[in-house]
Amino acid sequence: MVAALLAGMCLVAVGRLDDAAATFDAAIDACERRGDQLHVAVACTNRIWLWVARRAFGRAVDDLTRAARLAREIGQARLERAAEHNLAEFLLWHGGPGELDTALVRARRALALQLRHVEQVGPEDALLVARIALARGDAALARTTLDAAHARCPAATWSPTSALLGRMLHLALGGGAPDDWAALTRDARRTLLPEELAELTGHAERAARGGDRG
Repeated sequence: MVAALLAGMCLVAVGRLDDAAATFDAAIDACERRGDQLHVAVACTNRIWLWVARRAFGRAVDDLTRAARLAREIGQARLERAAEHNLAEFLLWHGGPGELDTALVRARRALALQLRHVEQVGPEDALLVARIALARGDAALARTTLDAAHARCPAATWSPTSALLGRMLHLALGGGAPDDWAALTRDARRTLLPEELAELTGHAERAARGGDRG
């Protein structure tokens, strides 16, 4: 089963999407027949790469919702945390404005699971809560969550992606000069995912419009 789930992801990576879909379907069917909820949850989590490749974001949300539910039912806190985090991020990037509330609930659940069940807590879940809060217009929550992430996690432990997203939040909350956006964008192009870059660009454009009005 592990090999099948890895094969599905590899097939997506080489562009054989129909074969990947068939591989995931067969793996999930086999797991369901055996009552193997753990590997159904893992398969649903891995299959999001297929849905991303096909731009089928609704299917990704469905799979991540199912993965989170199954992981919770069988007491797999780390798997649930990963599914909740990914689901919240998908809703932030691809959901409508009305889905940001759901995204925040999911992100907060991921953060709570991280704080309770992960030995070495990084800033990723807190940053996601702050990013969604900012998208909802709740600057106060974004700021307190970002501050808590800095207090909990020394800067030296932040990954390059987390450091860039932290800088983005800092600037979006009014913590930098306009030229800082250009420097951040230049640095981010080498590291961030396209969706993360789009998020950063949106904040930079809003900051520029605010500067024009001032």
